[in-house]
Amino acid sequence: MDIRKVKKLIELLEESGIDELEIHEGEESVRISRHSKQLAPQQQYFAPQPMPAAPAPAAAAPAAAAAAVEAPEAP
Repeated sequence: MDIRKVKKLIELLEESGIDELEIHEGEESVRISRHSKQLAPQQQYFAPQPMPAAPAPAAAAPAAAAAAVEAPEAP
């Protein structure tokens, strides 16, 4: 097929609202397609991170140890 015919087909495709054009002339065939619609990127969602567990109160442990030291010993 003549390159001028192919260029003319491309122009017709651009001017029209069609996305694909296929022409058969004898043993020759030409298929022109336009894929101008681009897909939007897929947005990714992430689960929120869990909050860390609160640490144990630090003042409770030394008070228990001090109480054990102050206990009187049996005679």
